[in-house]
Amino acid sequence: MAWTFEQAQAFAYGFIRPTRRPIDRERPARARRLLALARQKPSFGIVQVVGTKGKGSTSALLASALQAQGLRVGLYTSPHLQHLTERVRIDGVPIAPECLAEHLQALEALCRAVPDLAFTEVMLTAAVRAFQQARVDWAVIEAHLGGRYDATQALSPDLCLVTTLGYDHTDLLGATLAEIAWHKAGALRPGVPALSAPQQPQAAQVLRDEAARVGAPLAFVGEDWPYEALPPGLEGQAIQQGGQIWRCGLIGAHQANNLALALAALHALGRDGLAWTPEQAQAGLSQVRWPGRFEVVAHDPPLILDGAHNLESAQALADTLRALYPNKPIGLIYGAKPSKDSAAILGALLPLAQAVWMIASQPTEADAQIADAQALAALACNLGWAGSLATPPTLCQALEGARTWAAQTQGAVVLCGSLYLVGEARTILGLSIA
Repeated sequence: MAWTFEQAQAFAYGFIRPTRRPIDRERPARARRLLALARQKPSFGIVQVVGTKGKGSTSALLASALQAQGLRVGLYTSPHLQHLTERVRIDGVPIAPECLAEHLQALEALCRAVPDLAFTEVMLTAAVRAFQQARVDWAVIEAHLGGRYDATQALSPDLCLVTTLGYDHTDLLGATLAEIAWHKAGALRPGVPALSAPQQPQAAQVLRDEAARVGAPLAFVGEDWPYEALPPGLEGQAIQQGGQIWRCGLIGAHQANNLALALAALHALGRDGLAWTPEQAQAGLSQVRWPGRFEVVAHDPPLILDGAHNLESAQALADTLRALYPNKPIGLIYGAKPSKDSAAILGALLPLAQAVWMIASQPTEADAQIADAQALAALACNLGWAGSLATPPTLCQALEGARTWAAQTQGAVVLCGSLYLVGEARTILGLSIA
């Protein structure tokens, strides 16, 4: 009997490990084993995307630009905001629940043959199976965590992209930028071209050293592929490159790096034989919407949802708020997992705020970690916050209180700290993933 989606989701979530483990070096081997048992050898081109910031945005931009060329394109990303199907998209549309259920059910018996299998290996294999069945021409595959020991290392990409590197998952990837870069640099393969966003010097050197060691042609956007970021606007971000202005639908100056990296990837694929036109690429880039990344979901008063959950993302969010809402009071709704560096994140955001609502992040099937709102409030006070501070029991109450405050003060509200929190907010607001 065919599984329902609920049965399939429960099956997939059953592979989530209840406690956070150190980096698992066997993850790629297990993913290769499951792919082999499922007889899934991709017949499509693959672009692998690793990094700290902007992986999802860059992946979505490149996938849309490829699709606009008339190609059939798969997109695999994580985490999801509201529904598991968001992780597997074909031509920009999340896979149908019944289709994902079919692919997961087909893997049930095979999963028993691979000891210690984890959620990411199962979902990656289901995605590859879905892309094969849909006969995609290209798939853009976002790494889950790190790179060197990520499940996506089981695949053989045609191009590797490294987005901006920064401090996240430091308990697993290391406390220094060089250590983090070492994990990400593990995605570089012998003979496989690689492109990197602009990096801090210590991260760039690690990438160069690894590229030289394995024999991967590596180029840096901004250095080997120069461009100029144009001022941010609420209609999206733009860059100038090669005498042409390119625009995308994503908001914030930080999206310039992601847009440039996606465009450089398109040029690289073109040099390897992919036929594409600037007009079609621009059409695809303009259509991109990536929920939870400076997503303005209301304008009167403004309500922004942003998944910023590390220092660099918080700094980018703060810069964008300063640029686009320079004269508005800012109300901050914040919640984060206990593993996140909330002191650093709040240090970047509190100077902009006039009122704060701390909220406990609720557990989900995909993540059982919970942060305590009172602890976050105490942290804000320790950082010197002396303004309005509330800890409502539910996110619904936080949204209601913050939006009422914004209407009274002609301010704007930003919610951030966790993509799962953003997903919960979108559900409360009645928003769906298109």
